[in-house]
Amino acid sequence: MPATPDMLTLREKTKRLTALPAPGFAPQMTITVADSILLESAAPTIGVAVAVLQQCLAGTAGTQEELDCVRRRLALIKKGLQIVAGFSKNRFSPESLAARLASPFFLTTATTLPKLLTLAQQAKVNAVCSAPAGAKCLSIRSAKSCTSLSRQKNISAEQAAFIADLQINSLSRARLEASSDLFFFPAF
Repeated sequence: MPATPDMLTLREKTKRLTALPAPGFAPQMTITVADSILLESAAPTIGVAVAVLQQCLAGTAGTQEELDCVRRRLALIKKGLQIVAGFSKNRFSPESLAARLASPFFLTTATTLPKLLTLAQQAKVNAVCSAPAGAKCLSIRSAKSCTSLSRQKNISAEQAAFIADLQINSLSRARLEASSDLFFFPAF
């Protein structure tokens, strides 16, 4: 996924900075993990990179708390990508790396960055996704007995998806029932 012309222009402007940018330096826009790395590599200091990212994300210079949040997120992203650079033996798949780089800088609640897959793991995922329903058998080591299918040793991909849906639905129902006990309305 190549950088947008706006992002390349902002990168060039960031390269020329010698101090923290003035408010309004960067337009508010959607920032991906790849964009953050691009801007961080162009900035003369981490502080400048954080200030530019904050302006892109929120459209304002931001408070110290907001800048600290962006700084921590940037450090977390860089730490995750050092895994790729440090373990050349594993050779991560281009698809999983592209998915990670295309993900948003700040994730919504209860979501995580896409998992980095090795070439072998990606080949397995691609094989399961491209196989016709029922053609590929998946081994189930320990499945709860929510259906008679889950007791079988080998089941098709379609059957595994059905079991997963049932388990998720029963878990959601249990959570809903547990949370409804927390909310009570007093009688008037």
